[in-house]
Amino acid sequence: MTNWGYKAVRKVLQTFGGAELAQQQSGRITGEPGNPEVATLARRAGAESCVLLKNNNHALPLDLSAPVALFGRVQKNYFYVGNGSGGDVSAPYSINLVQGLVNAGVQLDSTVLAAYESWCTASVNDPDPGFWGHWPRYYAEMPVKQDWVQAAAKRCQTAVVVIGRSAGEDRENTLKKGSFYLTNKEKALLDTVTAAFQKVVLVLNIGSIMDFAEIDAYGDKISAILLAWQLGMESGNAVADVLTGQVNPSGRLTDTIAKTYADYPAQNFGNKAENRYTEDIFVGYRYFETFAPERVLYPFGYGLSYTDFACKVKKTEIKNQTVTVQVQVEMRLHFLRQRSTVCMCIMQMQIFLPGGKSTADVPLALV
Repeated sequence: MTNWGYKAVRKVLQTFGGAELAQQQSGRITGEPGNPEVATLARRAGAESCVLLKNNNHALPLDLSAPVALFGRVQKNYFYVGNGSGGDVSAPYSINLVQGLVNAGVQLDSTVLAAYESWCTASVNDPDPGFWGHWPRYYAEMPVKQDWVQAAAKRCQTAVVVIGRSAGEDRENTLKKGSFYLTNKEKALLDTVTAAFQKVVLVLNIGSIMDFAEIDAYGDKISAILLAWQLGMESGNAVADVLTGQVNPSGRLTDTIAKTYADYPAQNFGNKAENRYTEDIFVGYRYFETFAPERVLYPFGYGLSYTDFACKVKKTEIKNQTVTVQVQVEMRLHFLRQRSTVCMCIMQMQIFLPGGKSTADVPLALV
């Protein structure tokens, strides 16, 4: 079937199946100005939700006085929301990563930018929005040549690579490349960029965790990793605020990121034939804390900051079944562009039994 024929069939399925939902790259934007208060809140909340997983030698925030090479087609074909009914929204506008970085004053390398603009806008590379239950989990990556990337590295010291994923209602992740795992072209892109650039920042535009073993294998070749999630219409501006240091990253992981998929005890849940509750009451982080701490790559509640904080518990009080903890927080160092930037430190408290161990009756609890 020709590309035109495929698009025609797809349009019929979308129209008569009532499936024109989520991930539409066009046709779902109203063009209205929107509520500025909502936009400001969405941008701020999105930026504060980003989780900084890695930041070797202060690769972030980006230096606005130096050019940056931006790689990955998702820079333009961004995943703003997840799939299903939750993604069935008509936004007044949407800001992709390119637009957000330009708005933030980042000097994007014009040669690399033009190449992605040309490739992404070509009709043959037009992202397929799919239809109900068949939305794309990823978009095919633009192939890059080694000499082209090396030429960009001579113009820029820092490269930003963005990789995206989507999943949701009736379209869950699968243990395949392009879903839980990187595609061959994505790995080729990372191989080529990390071999050429001094600093590589990886931005993950994903709605749920994926395999980090492949990413972790690059070691120090990847200087920084930002878990940018899917932040709605202000996505590009929100992520750019964090990348440039206008906002201090304060997000924390709500999942445990294990070394491999086989390390998750919940992998036996969700089978059609039977479900195995191998975790027992040790659900999520409790399992890893109790039985497999060595299998954790990034623990529940993890998240870095551009600021170094010193925290000290000053007072603990238990009264009327209420626990009150007074904590003194001091900011030691920060690497933000402006000293006036608000810096937040997320406090986490964990309850242990006397002796510091959890049991089958009282597992480790986070409050």
